[in-house]
Formats: sequence, C-alpha cells, structure tokens
Amino acid sequence: MPTGYTLDLYDGKDITFEEFVLKCARAFGALISMRDEPIDAPIPERFEPSDYHLKELEKAKKRLKEVKKWDEEKTEQEAERAYREALKEREEFIKKNKLIRKRYEDMLSKVREWKPPTPDHVDLKKIHDPTIGR
Repeated sequence: MPTGYTLDLYDGKDITFEEFVLKCARAFGALISMRDEPIDAPIPERFEPSDYHLKELEKAKKRLKEVKKWDEEKTEQEAERAYREALKEREEFIKKNKLIRKRYEDMLSKVREWKPPTPDHVDLKKIHDPTIGR
C-alpha cells in the first residue's frame, strides 16, 4: 500500500530523486511545518517564523493582569465557576466514553458470536477476537 510519499513511485510516474526527497522532507526538519499541507503544495523559498507563541504570551499577560485585580470574593466566584465547569466536562467525558465503550463491546460481542464460514476465515476471527488462543 503506497503512502503519500511513495504514491508517484507506486503509480509508475517518472519522478526525480530530488522530487521524491522533497516530498519526504515534509515530515522532517525544516519542512515539518508543511506536514499538513497537500503533498504537492509548492515549497516556499523562505519560511517565516510563527507568531503563535508571541500572541499566546500576550493573551496570558493580559489575563494575569485581570486576575491580579480580583478581590477575594471574585477569586472565590471564579474558582467555583471553574470547579463547576470541570465537573461538567468530567461528566461529559464519562458519558462519551461509556458510549464508545458500549460500541466496542457490542462489536466485540458480534465478533465472538461470528462463526467463520470457511477454515480460511478462522485466522481472521483470531485477529479480531482477543480471547481466542488464551
């Protein structure tokens, strides 16, 4: 099965070593910032540094100034709000993961009940049923 990096070779396209290496380089080093770009996106002559962390630092400094102005009552209110929000997120996390677990368990039950139609299918069941061969 080809990857995005080897697809041209797999398809029999005539690509140069340089073209192949530049595609592969997107996953490493200087071109790592292009890892989410389309495989055929042109490589720029120059990369500009991201200002993401600078912006986040400025937001954090602004938030810190706000928090330092809080009195004890405001601090208690914000702590209570944050606590309630964390509890709500935890409940949502638990609920979501219970549903996911049920889907996995339901499918595993179906796998366990499945009877391979031929001897050639026995190994397929072994792969998907972790209790076989214990």
